Amino acid sequence: MDEHLCPALLDRIRGEYREAGITAHVAQACRLWQIDQPTCKAVLRQLMHEDFLRQTPNGGFVALPEHGKPVKANLSDASLAQRRA
Repeated sequence: MDEHLCPALLDRIRGEYREAGITAHVAQACRLWQIDQPTCKAVLRQLMHEDFLRQTPNGGFVALPEHGKPVKANLSDASLAQRRA
């Protein structure tokens, strides 16, 4: 773990990702957690290192599914219709 990162901050951010299903870019995360950009980037890097987060192709950060828990599907009406056919 990065030595200057507060464990309470990491726990709070993990909890918010889990509870709210957040997808946040760096600037959004800085505002949400009211932290400066270098600290925010360090937090996001740490959570990626822990395999808690991953970065999406568009630059957002999302939580990975927890081991042993089902992943929520976000199926569009079109994909549901294809499955029924």
